[in-house]
Amino acid sequence: MSKDPKLISGFRKSYIALALGIAILTTTITLNQFMLRFFWPTGLFDNFFSPARMSADSQSFSDHWPLYVAYIASIALATITGALSMRLTKSQPWSSSMRKLVLLFLVVSVLAALSGGAIAVIHASSGLGRLDGVFYWCGLTVVWLGFTGMALVAFRCRDRDILFEWLLHNTGLANLAIMIYPLTFLLLPLNLTIDEAFAASVTLSFTGMIALTFWVVVRLRSTRKAPNRDKLASVTNDA
Repeated sequence: MSKDPKLISGFRKSYIALALGIAILTTTITLNQFMLRFFWPTGLFDNFFSPARMSADSQSFSDHWPLYVAYIASIALATITGALSMRLTKSQPWSSSMRKLVLLFLVVSVLAALSGGAIAVIHASSGLGRLDGVFYWCGLTVVWLGFTGMALVAFRCRDRDILFEWLLHNTGLANLAIMIYPLTFLLLPLNLTIDEAFAASVTLSFTGMIALTFWVVVRLRSTRKAPNRDKLASVTNDA
């Protein structure tokens, strides 16, 4: 039985629309978490810390605010430009606007990855976080830089399908916040400290997002193969 090309196109567009919606929500959550520290004494999770920890955390923001601003801006841009670059990769492949948007996404992804890792190192050096937090965020930095490098290779080779897949993986990493923050609150009632809950939520969010994006890639590949199978079946039947 043949598949309607409109249904296949709609299947692809639905993922892009969902990615854009998640990107906007992630941006809102990220801005909310960090902007609270610039306008109010505490962030979303600071009520779970001791007064001394809260004071040290606020001091860290004051001392390194340009780095935090860079992280906020880059992660917000990465979530939005990632979804938009995927849309243009499908609708306007290799157009001037598509190339510029993809390169912008890759640049802000690198900035977000590096600034996030730098913040983790600063937190650990000032006693705000544990050593495993450094490994988590620096590990994420390495993975994200690797994903960005693969997307750049596909971009230079002008392979639209492979580029789209790596853009999807990069966008998934940019949208980790949408899963991390809610999961942290859900894990806190399990007699975990805030650091333990946060580490567990990062682990679950990272593995879950990787699994989700690879599942989407497999589904998209199956829809790309469907028209070819239907065309081959039609030719065989005509013969």
